[in-house]
Amino acid sequence: MTAYEAIKKADKDIKSEERFNKLLTAIFTVCEISDFHLESRIVVKDKRTGKIWR
Repeated sequence: MTAYEAIKKADKDIKSEERFNKLLTAIFTVCEISDFHLESRIVVKDKRTGKIWR
């Protein structure tokens, strides 16, 4: 793997993590506005990268 490929992969992972954090914020905001509370873990799969977030 070249340095370019490694940097490109790391950048992609960071962007994926940023999208996941925005998703969590949105989920928690909707729950708060709707007067709900999450009681257990959410598992989501990133359709772009295939990564599973637990």
